Amino acid sequence: MLVLAVSVVHGQDDSIGIGWIHISETQYVEYPKAIRSTNDTGLLVLISQFSVNLSRNVTKISRIAADGQETWSKCLNVDGGERPNDLECLENGDFVVTGDNWTSAFDSSGNVLWFLDHFRDARGIGNDIEVCKDHIFVTGTKQDSVFLIKISHDGILEFQHTYPTYEHSWMEGKAVSILDTSTMVLCAEVFDVEMDFVYSRVGLFFLDTSGVVQTFKIYKCDLPECYSIACPPNDLKVYSNRLYVFDTTYVTGEFVQPYLAQINSSYDKAWETTYDDGSLFSFSEVYDLFIDEMGNNLICGACESADASQHDTDFWVLRCSPSGTLLWDFKYGTSYWERATTIAQVDTDCYVFAGYSTRRNSLGGNTSYVIKIGKGLHIIPARGDVNGDGIIDVSDVMEIVSHLIRSNVLPEDQFERADCNGDGMINVLDIVGVVNVILGIGEYQP
Repeated sequence: MLVLAVSVVHGQDDSIGIGWIHISETQYVEYPKAIRSTNDTGLLVLISQFSVNLSRNVTKISRIAADGQETWSKCLNVDGGERPNDLECLENGDFVVTGDNWTSAFDSSGNVLWFLDHFRDARGIGNDIEVCKDHIFVTGTKQDSVFLIKISHDGILEFQHTYPTYEHSWMEGKAVSILDTSTMVLCAEVFDVEMDFVYSRVGLFFLDTSGVVQTFKIYKCDLPECYSIACPPNDLKVYSNRLYVFDTTYVTGEFVQPYLAQINSSYDKAWETTYDDGSLFSFSEVYDLFIDEMGNNLICGACESADASQHDTDFWVLRCSPSGTLLWDFKYGTSYWERATTIAQVDTDCYVFAGYSTRRNSLGGNTSYVIKIGKGLHIIPARGDVNGDGIIDVSDVMEIVSHLIRSNVLPEDQFERADCNGDGMINVLDIVGVVNVILGIGEYQP
């Protein structure tokens, strides 16, 4: 199948385009959880694959080359089939995955090197991995508290700690990072219940290198008309000893916006800001924070569709300066609900994000995407993708048929894509052209 890339870019830099789009279609429901660059310019994508028939999650890894072609894809043999949540690469090409109750290392071909159970009898959900030179740190949730475990690169458990809730209702461990040579930071979502109303804030544990708490602080959005509510995710990232906290905040009027703050050396907020997607309702879903080689913050998620008639969401990526200024935001969408769930950098000013769409494919599952964007990349045209949903399929045939019987006259941009043979007319030959592409017996003509 072929892809039409449609982009809307706002801000100071209007040269952001799409390099390639990789599409995965299976009979399962797939949720990309992490995307990471490898040391040989490739990519690893961690996917939580859910089988409705079996009612279980499967850990899937896809290896994608620099040109967007899939090198291999396999489902990993994880005991119990619990959901995967994060992946990080090691310098030697191996990688580590954590999930619900487990952490495991794999070689560059996806073969298991070691496997570690953690807190299986106490709902020990591993959410985030931080890889250091000699150790791996994993944080997550054990029952209603935050935990941290330290593992050597060869799979030996060196310590495990569970932290108090400090009289809050409960906490969930979201992220861990190394702040400097003597300090680690854990990010938790802190929940409280008042009058049957659940709300949440960001809590940061500042730890020494042995995992002992030195300071614990609660952070909330103090901007006018903003308030926090139980609406994950939370995340933190460190760049050159600068600590950034990422959250979601509600704005008066039921708007939801991404929230970013920098924490200074005194563990206070240096600044904080929110980002508006520019839509009528500004109801955004944001999932991941990444800091690039220049210290810019990349946020990915979903925003209201640029097409107000669609009433759906588009993939959304924001690039913000180290001081929080919005540099540009990038939107790409079809006629379905899309969500960008994870992002990474592949080159200077070039990024890849992974996400999924609610579009059901012919096998019965949803559609997951990996998309490369960046400066100087070109938008990919595609004849045959009449409705502009990124896929050439039977729905495009129906668009042409509707046009021919005059039940739905195509606008100019769709007319051009429906004219598959480029003869300036739309007729049955264009239907044949689309069908041949779908069946794989015809050649795509840009």
